[in-house]
Amino acid sequence: MQKVSRFFHLPVRIRAEALNQNSMENEKHTTEEFHLGKLIKAELTKQGRSITWLSTQINCTRENLYQLFRNPWIHTETLYKIGKALDYDFFKICSDYYNTQKEKKN
Repeated sequence: MQKVSRFFHLPVRIRAEALNQNSMENEKHTTEEFHLGKLIKAELTKQGRSITWLSTQINCTRENLYQLFRNPWIHTETLYKIGKALDYDFFKICSDYYNTQKEKKN
């Protein structure tokens, strides 16, 4: 009999819309307001690191990184690896964005 795991690994994506779950129905937040790919690219440039360096650090291809920079969302595991390589807390940026949006409503 084959053993089946009861746990599933589901990738969790952070989307700008999901960061503000309490938005009013008439007010929609676009992904242009919060774009993780652009934030990562900006931090990489700020630190003077190359895309080749980052791809080596997180064990992916340069092409995958270019694609990642175009996306407003990123898998949490990938975001963790990038944050660790760059010594930067991208999760705090996400949290700060969420809290700012929450405060705007109140």
